[in-house]
Amino acid sequence: MAGKVIANFLSIFVFVYLILSGVSFCIYAGVNERTNDLLFDVAETVSTKGMLSDEVWAYLNEDLSKMGDFCVEMKLEVCVMAGQTDTYYKIEDILNRKLDPGDRLTIVAYSLEPSIFEKVTGVVLRPAGVKVSIIA
Repeated sequence: MAGKVIANFLSIFVFVYLILSGVSFCIYAGVNERTNDLLFDVAETVSTKGMLSDEVWAYLNEDLSKMGDFCVEMKLEVCVMAGQTDTYYKIEDILNRKLDPGDRLTIVAYSLEPSIFEKVTGVVLRPAGVKVSIIA
């Protein structure tokens, strides 16, 4: 009798754990996809307009902050002459700078806090994305 109760308890526990981990993975996948979509939108806007404006930067930060605590890093490679580039990492050097064809902006965003899936399973899996914008 005690064995059946323990077996039923364990099977219910495993069932709930599987459902919880499945739902939390779906949430993680949705946040990761949205992060990549946001980065793609920003990279596309920068490549067509030739500038990372304050409005685009605010849009990126605002939408990422809705999904959690994210860190955004950028790297701008400006063509000086054939084979030589200047590299900028500070946002002050990148914002509102007119970019020329051939310049390259790399945008990286990653979550600083663990996802629900990571908390449930212990697997380190955080939403992140990388997009490269080449000015045409």
